Amino acid sequence: MALTASHIRAKAIPGDDAFMLEDDNGLYLLVEPNGNRSWHLHFELEGAHKEIELGAYPKMSLEDARKKCTPLQQKIAKGVEPETAKQYQPPKQKSAAAAQGKNAAPSKTGVDSEAFFKEEPNALIAYRINKAEVKMPLVPGPKERDWMEQTPNRFAYRCLPMLMANQSGWMLLSNRKYLAVWDGRGDIDAVKITVLDGDSTQGNLISIFGSGIITFTLPYIFRTPPGYNLIAQGPTNMPKDGISALSGVVETDWAEATFTMNWKITRPHHSIIFEIGEPVCMIVPQRRYELEEFQPVIRELTEDAELHDAYSQWAESRQKFNDDLKNPDSEAVKKGWQKHYTQGKTVTEKRSTSHQSKLTLKATRDDTE
Repeated sequence: MALTASHIRAKAIPGDDAFMLEDDNGLYLLVEPNGNRSWHLHFELEGAHKEIELGAYPKMSLEDARKKCTPLQQKIAKGVEPETAKQYQPPKQKSAAAAQGKNAAPSKTGVDSEAFFKEEPNALIAYRINKAEVKMPLVPGPKERDWMEQTPNRFAYRCLPMLMANQSGWMLLSNRKYLAVWDGRGDIDAVKITVLDGDSTQGNLISIFGSGIITFTLPYIFRTPPGYNLIAQGPTNMPKDGISALSGVVETDWAEATFTMNWKITRPHHSIIFEIGEPVCMIVPQRRYELEEFQPVIRELTEDAELHDAYSQWAESRQKFNDDLKNPDSEAVKKGWQKHYTQGKTVTEKRSTSHQSKLTLKATRDDTE
């Protein structure tokens, strides 16, 4: 059965052994105990089983992995072995190799935060409090969203600003399945929380504030470089029916306490379910005091002649494009949408020298292994 973005988020959670999630036509996602997740193409040619490593997930999405497979599969179908092909290695063998320390990151055990940041000034450290605590994977935000997948022709993915926002932070994933129902009262016991996938004593979703607020306790103490806060918020562009994430800004460069992720239930007597692998908190580093350096100013557009002229050309272009969309045989209909911003250029073909169309956050490295 073909994979979906939501299935990957729910199932691609590292365990004690390596395993794979299979898509169609030989494509699979390898999930390793050390947290690495990578796309591979498995194929058989002249009786030999081979594979090609395509790229790391979530940097490479399911859609991108499928696209990368297409020319390789066409070459294989002609009996030609791609240059990057290697001998196929089952997940169990990969797991054993990882256990022997191959490709392991250098350990910094015993190094305090101050010394650590001298070596890695841009580190975002998540100190695991207790090995027995509920494990919550910390992963870069993926660009996919279930509701975006369901839009006609997946048109929502045309919006580059939204894709960038989707990936602008790291996400903590729930490793349990929870059901929460609020009866509408303000008392702490007004929310009934049920663990749906096992021992109810091992969950980390609780009610401690009342007023329909539920709280995820996090199994980490975070440390950011000096002068940096962490914004803790809900996953961007991921609405959830009947509940809203609450945001906070924490000074994680000095505080010795943990912080929690809180959600406010907005509809009484409505069943709220958090799935295994569902993002419940998104963390984003922010330099302290930086926002206060900005001075909002309102000016008339005509005061900037160059910008006024550029805007006028864009507005005229957009109006014409929208008018042409009414003609089914027009070039506008064939294009689908204007792509100037996505391509980092104006309607007059003037290109930005600093346009960013991709965001690649680093995967979490586990130094405890």
